[in-house]
Amino acid sequence: MEPLITVVMPIYNGREFVVRALRSVFDQDYKNFELLVIDDGSTDDSVDTIIDTLAASPRPGSVSARLIQHSENLGYGAATNTGLREARGDWITFVDCDDTIEPKYLERLLAPVLTQDAQLVMVRLCTVDESGHLGRLRQSFPETGVSSGAEALRQSALGDLVLSQHVLISRRVWEQVGPCSDNAYSDLIFLMQLLGKCHRVAYVDEPLYNYTIRSGSVTGSLRPSVWDLAMLHEPSKLVFDDSFDPSEAAILHHHFELQILWQILQKSVREPSASYLRSTIATWVRDRIGIRDIIWLARNEKPTLAGSFALAKLSPTLHRKVYGYYKRLKRGPRMKSTNHGATQQGRPGTDNSDTEVNSEHQAHDHRPA
Repeated sequence: MEPLITVVMPIYNGREFVVRALRSVFDQDYKNFELLVIDDGSTDDSVDTIIDTLAASPRPGSVSARLIQHSENLGYGAATNTGLREARGDWITFVDCDDTIEPKYLERLLAPVLTQDAQLVMVRLCTVDESGHLGRLRQSFPETGVSSGAEALRQSALGDLVLSQHVLISRRVWEQVGPCSDNAYSDLIFLMQLLGKCHRVAYVDEPLYNYTIRSGSVTGSLRPSVWDLAMLHEPSKLVFDDSFDPSEAAILHHHFELQILWQILQKSVREPSASYLRSTIATWVRDRIGIRDIIWLARNEKPTLAGSFALAKLSPTLHRKVYGYYKRLKRGPRMKSTNHGATQQGRPGTDNSDTEVNSEHQAHDHRPA
């Protein structure tokens, strides 16, 4: 019997995008799934749009769809917890309301579960900005297509593997982890905890998830919730301490904190307007950048991080100018329109290598600014 997959779609004020997202889910080749739409206290017409779309969308009798509403905005962690609690499937995946998935997304992610006994399956993400330019997150999947959870956790700490909630997760694993916190970046810690419990992780080397980067989202705009990244020190340390011997755990945790520091720096440099928050972050990051860290990153083939840290240490103004030039230089081709959004055409060779490691799509703070 085909396993039941639960697709969870959290939404907060996403009426402009949710129809595309819903249609991409209903157009899956794999049909044994349920859809849970978790409205996190939207104040626009999102709920009406969802109800209308669910009613009008043709789907097989095997596919059920439910709308669950929070009476107030509780944040992405709470929406995640509601989805986990209400899920009926033995497998779960998360699709954001402004993203889309390719028709073979569920089918491809389920294949390693059936053939390789995987407990968690990752897939490549295709990034799409508001101008329709395509990119891919630069990351290294193992050639074998599988690894242990500990190895995946190790590679994420070193910046070679991007973690996101857009994966397929076994119920047996997520039930060992427990609920998400209310940190704006709770999904990052949640994924790290899941990896710590997995004996086998599989990788699908196809860009089947289309991740949208919007200027008005947490990913695309600078908001006070960026400081939640700095609060990941203790929960991330616990994950590494539980998964590795003390010496390696300490090293990996330090590397992880460098990745976090870079994320905070990148969110600052992306902000086009001068503000107290932007200047405060620039100063805060500069005070924490060590020359030894810059040298280590350069020696270990992390030129983007090393260069960003060195420029930020030297001059935040110069850093922003260089970043702007680099972003224009690396911009990929425009996306061709489909019913869902992104398309496979034009993807080979595109690379959004300035997208943050561990990464800018970790930001899912649905609380109002």
